[in-house]
Amino acid sequence: MSSATIRPMTFADFLIDVPSLIRLALCIALYVAFSILATRIFHQRAILIAQEYERDAPKQEAAETTQAASTARAPAAGVKAEDAAKAPTPDTVAIAAASAPAATPGVEEASKIKIPAGYYLSGRGIQLLNVAFVFLLVFTIGQFWNNTRTAEQATVKEAAAYARAGILAEGLNPGAQRQAIVVSLAAYRATVLDKQWPVLQQADMVKAYKLEGDAGRILVAGMRDAQAASEDNANLLEEIGSSLDDITSSGVDRIAALPGSHAPRVLGIIFVLSIVNLGLVIAYQPARRPLNLVVIGLMAAITGLLMFIVVEVSNPFLPGGSVSLMSYVP
Repeated sequence: MSSATIRPMTFADFLIDVPSLIRLALCIALYVAFSILATRIFHQRAILIAQEYERDAPKQEAAETTQAASTARAPAAGVKAEDAAKAPTPDTVAIAAASAPAATPGVEEASKIKIPAGYYLSGRGIQLLNVAFVFLLVFTIGQFWNNTRTAEQATVKEAAAYARAGILAEGLNPGAQRQAIVVSLAAYRATVLDKQWPVLQQADMVKAYKLEGDAGRILVAGMRDAQAASEDNANLLEEIGSSLDDITSSGVDRIAALPGSHAPRVLGIIFVLSIVNLGLVIAYQPARRPLNLVVIGLMAAITGLLMFIVVEVSNPFLPGGSVSLMSYVP
């Protein structure tokens, strides 16, 4: 029996292994399911909140009117109550006119005060959240898209340098010199494709750099063995060494295009903003249940599509991305 330990598959491993269309369907389905469930749970409560406002609004408006009227009838600042009770004289009228605030509404103006519905305030909050969500989403997608282009260019350059080194190695005399270069190139390719590429898909930058260092040391060892095998073909070996340098430098640039450690936090903020935005719409913009379910479901599907896009472009080495195993031409 084998004693090897099998690592259980995590949800992240599952998302990496499945095709992009399934990831898209899962992302949309999760958002739509959350929104429909939240709507079914809180729809009646949202309706009751709106009805409670409509029922209590006249009472609250009456209280505000009474308070405003009392303020309008109150004695002016600096005038004693017994003086205000007496018949007005020119002096008291002048004092009251000078000290009374000009913006104090009268009884007739106070009766016109009307408190707006609560959904106006929630609408402002939803607008602010929408602006924050869209701004952060567009900014993040732009950064990830630049990383994808950088990874694609570095991978193509690395593959071209690899092919050039292989062609130059064929010009060496058969024997230990050529064998050392050919074997080191094959070992580098195997390390990148078999060991490093799965690490790139996991966005483990530290481990990817370590593997790139191991692969680079293989090329250095092969070049050293080729130089030690014979002093012939010095110019050709110099050209091969330049190609090997291009391979390793392009490999480093390829790894640098991975999302940084801040990427999960940024994606988390975008996810929270999207959920809070949907939650506010569900809680404070009630409508009849069928219409509510359709509109909220459509909003959730669009939000899920946007989240899928930003996650999909976050790592250029994910399956289905622009940089794949086929990009690395041997």
